[in-house]
Amino acid sequence: MTSNRFTRNKRLHRTPPVCKAPPPPYPPPYPYPDHPMDILTIPGARLLATPTALPRGDAIPVLHIIPQPNFQWIRARSQHALGPAFNVRTALAHNLNGLAVRLIASSVRMVTNHAFAASATQIIKAAIACPQIQFLNVVHSNTNHMIHWPKFNDELGQLLHQTRILTNLHVATPDVNSTWNETGYPRAFLWPNPIMLPLDPKPNTPKRPAIAIIGRADWAKAMPAQLAAARIVQNERNVKVFLTLHPSQPDHPAIIRTTQTLGLKVSRQPWMELGTLWHWLHANVSVLLQPSFAETFNYLTVDAAAVHVPFVGSYAIQHCPPAWQVRDPNNAHEIAATALRILANLRVQKTIARPLAEAVAKRNNALYLWEHQRILNLPRANRPPAALSHLPTMVAEAL
Repeated sequence: MTSNRFTRNKRLHRTPPVCKAPPPPYPPPYPYPDHPMDILTIPGARLLATPTALPRGDAIPVLHIIPQPNFQWIRARSQHALGPAFNVRTALAHNLNGLAVRLIASSVRMVTNHAFAASATQIIKAAIACPQIQFLNVVHSNTNHMIHWPKFNDELGQLLHQTRILTNLHVATPDVNSTWNETGYPRAFLWPNPIMLPLDPKPNTPKRPAIAIIGRADWAKAMPAQLAAARIVQNERNVKVFLTLHPSQPDHPAIIRTTQTLGLKVSRQPWMELGTLWHWLHANVSVLLQPSFAETFNYLTVDAAAVHVPFVGSYAIQHCPPAWQVRDPNNAHEIAATALRILANLRVQKTIARPLAEAVAKRNNALYLWEHQRILNLPRANRPPAALSHLPTMVAEAL
């Protein structure tokens, strides 16, 4: 019997080892289970979310309309920020037939429409039919929407105009550069994104330094500069580079071709749900790259900092510490130099990261709850919680 050389030596046909994240808790199809925290239940994961109080029996029902299933994380974050006095539910955009009729028959007090999941016409009709319900439209990314979805301006214009007429219709954005108030729409306002953190893990340093690039393959994320910066860092140090692209374009040909042209060795990672992301970042990543041209907030930087992973950010990310910030997101040399400085003093930088995430979460969640109380005319403090001008003193001094 003739033996095959591949059979004799199994090492010849082994695939290279790849660092994989734990499997997601509930693979598609969606939806997720009823408990808003079930999204974070990961078999074998060491990181758990900070405790969230379950809704009380008399909790105020609020509904979030989301454009696609991977927006389910907003429910867990929102429930965590609002606490037991609210009961947060979600509905997918394609299940909105007869929205007004269904809302009239429900006990929902407030509807939050994310990223034009429901059209402006649908929301305006529902607001007219249901004056007892408050309707909030959250615009998550002005610049990106205007470039990618030309219909964005028409939808936003309709909603802004109707806020002058309907007292139960609101428009908000996390974009601190919004000018709606100054341009004739006083009932549009700044919206604080809710944040949920994992329990504080001990800082972990991977055996081999690693940087991660996570995001959409578009101009606003400065993806070409990030890839070039990663190649420069690889030239300087023996670092591993992880690349995770948004599921809307997980194999973007231009991005893949760029990595090949640069000679950049990357380990591809799939898009991850929140709990899986925490676990993977903590176990495998030294520095996260997020030097974007345009951001309304950037959740990824807070999620990384929450597990003691520092990040390279830009002026567009309001909570980015100066030592981690690049002035020009298109400058690969500056991105690489910043990443190398962080890697050179990684132990100290990791101790800075978690306090930063906790400070941002405390600020945003307090404002998030206060805005709900204001819109629903519930008892609250006369003034909103004071916003942090930049960073808590302890973090600023450590930098």
